[in-house]
Amino acid sequence: MKTLNAFLKGILAGFLIALGGIANLACIGKGGSGIGNLFGAMFFSIGLLCVCFLGANLYTGKIGFIIEERKIRFCIDTFIGLLGNVIGALLVGLLISLLGKDNFINSVDLSLVNGKIENFDILKTIISSAFCGILIYLGVYLFKKYENPGLKTLFIFLAVTVFVISGFDHCVANVFYFTDFALINGFNIKLVYLFLLNVLGNSLGSLLLYGIIKAIDIVEVKVNKSV
Repeated sequence: MKTLNAFLKGILAGFLIALGGIANLACIGKGGSGIGNLFGAMFFSIGLLCVCFLGANLYTGKIGFIIEERKIRFCIDTFIGLLGNVIGALLVGLLISLLGKDNFINSVDLSLVNGKIENFDILKTIISSAFCGILIYLGVYLFKKYENPGLKTLFIFLAVTVFVISGFDHCVANVFYFTDFALINGFNIKLVYLFLLNVLGNSLGSLLLYGIIKAIDIVEVKVNKSV
C-alpha cells in the first residue's frame, strides 16, 4: 500500500506540475516575449506550491534529500514518484494536445520543444537541468525549514520563477511539453535523450546544493565547538 500511495501521489505531482506548464505556455502565448515570459514563470509556481502544500510526491522535490533521509523507503518512494510524475504529466500533455496545433498553448509548446531538439547539446542540457535542480532543492529546503506559510509560499514562488524565467529544464515539466509536442508534431528520439539528461541534471543540481549546505553545517558545528 505504501508503494501505491507513493505512486498515486507521484501522478498527482506530475499533474500539478503540468498545470503550471499550461499556465506558462498560456502567458507566453498571450503576452509576447517579455511580460508574457515573466508572468508565465510566476504562474508556473502554482504547480510546486500545490505539490508542497498537498504533500504530493515530486521527484525533483525529493531527490536532493535522499542522502539525508538514509531510508530505503524514502529512496523507493522517490523513484516510484518519478514514474508517477511521468504518467501524470503525460496525461495532461495528451489532453492538451487534443486542442490542436492552432491553439496558442500548443503553438508555443511546438516552438519551445523544436528549439530544444534543434539545439540539442548534452552538456548544456545537463547544466540547464542542474541549475533547475539547485533552485527546486533550495525552494523545498526553505519550505521545510520555516513554519510561516507566507515564507513557505514566497520561497517556492521565487525559486520556481527564477528557474522558469531563466529557461532551465525541469524533467517533469518537460514530460508535459514533450508529450504535447510528440502527439501533434510526431515523435523524435531526442525527446527521450533530453528527458534522461533532465533527470540526471536535476538530480546532480539538487545533490550539489545539499552537499554545499551540509558542508557548511558541519564546518559551523566544528567552529562553534572550538570557540
